Amino acid sequence: MAFNAKWARDTAMASLPEHADLLEDIYETILDAVMNHELGVVITADRFPDVVVSHLTEQGFSVSSGATAQVISWAAAIDGAPKPPSVPLTIVSTDPDNGASEVNELGTITFTFDRELDDDVSEALADLSGLTGDNEGVEVDAYTVAGSTLTVVLNRNIVENGDDITVHLRSGSVTADDDGGLHPKVSITFTMHTFVPDPLVLISTTPTNEATDVAARNTVTFDFDKPLAPAVTSNATITGADGVTVSDTTVNGSSVVVTLSEPLSEDGSTVTVTLPAGAVTAQDGGTQDSAATTAFTMAEPEPEPEPEPEEP
Repeated sequence: MAFNAKWARDTAMASLPEHADLLEDIYETILDAVMNHELGVVITADRFPDVVVSHLTEQGFSVSSGATAQVISWAAAIDGAPKPPSVPLTIVSTDPDNGASEVNELGTITFTFDRELDDDVSEALADLSGLTGDNEGVEVDAYTVAGSTLTVVLNRNIVENGDDITVHLRSGSVTADDDGGLHPKVSITFTMHTFVPDPLVLISTTPTNEATDVAARNTVTFDFDKPLAPAVTSNATITGADGVTVSDTTVNGSSVVVTLSEPLSEDGSTVTVTLPAGAVTAQDGGTQDSAATTAFTMAEPEPEPEPEPEEP
């Protein structure tokens, strides 16, 4: 470096004690930048007092003052060092909005800035936190730039489970076409919608409810409106069939198959098969809130043939 920043800091704090805290912050920021081979810093602060600007100028710094950001740059014989910073980028909007609630399932997060961005995007510039349950393992997969908008593409969708999610966009991760960078880092937080699945709806049964003249069979089927989880918590029950019991209750796609201990007889009896409430659950978490029942009447037995009359 062409200047000794530590010496300048100590000298300034001694000669301008009324601004010692500000000068200490300024020089700590400059020292960090020097260690990173940078040629300038942006400090988010109100305009510096004139005596502070005069001091910095005497030390060989160039100071550009804005209402809320001050740019300090310097010259140094460091090959490949970046250019002094210009006016920092400002985020105009994000999607989802910062502080948004009831956010629907999403696979991208966008940041729109106040001017056109350079297409060259740094790697690993965004971090996600607050992911739980089904959202664990979601991470940034890629970044795209279109005009003034940066899109963060995720490796899979964030689902609606009520998570409070924070996205951190790192300082210096994007740059404007005029070389203005993002300083300091930016964070947005939003809350996902909590998905409440619809309860299961019974679509049909085999045999159908109130069917008559039902042929002998050893299964009864309940068909629901969406795919079921494989677990069955309660066996079905059967009444009206002497000696017949339920041997198994299993899931097949969106159907529940009740297997009987033996085929139902064609004896004209009325049989009722019931699947208790809560016996099955949909794959999306939807519950079976009420019992499913089908009652049907078996076919009558074939009449025995009358004996042929005896020949005289």
